[in-house]
Amino acid sequence: MSARILVVDDIEANRRLLQAKLEAQYYTVIQAENGPQALEVAKAELPDIILLDVMMPGMDGYEVCRLLKQDPNTAFIPVVMVTALSDTEDRVRGLEAGAEDFLTKPVDDFALMSRVGALMRYNAVASELRQRQANGLGGGSTSSPPKMNPTSRPGSSSSMTTHAPRRALRLFCVRRGTPSSRSQRPGRWAICPASVWTC
Repeated sequence: MSARILVVDDIEANRRLLQAKLEAQYYTVIQAENGPQALEVAKAELPDIILLDVMMPGMDGYEVCRLLKQDPNTAFIPVVMVTALSDTEDRVRGLEAGAEDFLTKPVDDFALMSRVGALMRYNAVASELRQRQANGLGGGSTSSPPKMNPTSRPGSSSSMTTHAPRRALRLFCVRRGTPSSRSQRPGRWAICPASVWTC
């Protein structure tokens, strides 16, 4: 099934531009034109990814992101802040609100598709971790799924970190293929779930 992406922007032309780019890659696009509507649509539709404009009248993107992450029903949905702001302070504020990544306006096609692809792989890992934790197979308790690191190159193994136990990541490797020793594949056990690499 195609990924469902919620695009939030108060300017219709911006929403339509992102919609055209995403639908050309066979993603399903849902739209919201302000913060309150975004919260309502996110709870009702549970999209796979949210592309969230920062500068909106009334409720800005930071507040929307903060409320999304406070709600257990939407906290797991990756949020990408779309902004013309490039200061480090603005990005830190977005991270504090709970955003997983950033896109700078005007949005570059390659950057957009790279981030969406990386977040879809993240979703696959996070979903399986949640299922394993629910079934008591996660190797310990954990309250949060893997977290994207927006300072790393999207899609790379270093762009994903996790608070989940290493045993949970090893279980993915055992399931997908025959595990190798750490000496044969240095570093992959620590940072790389099987949904991203073939172990």
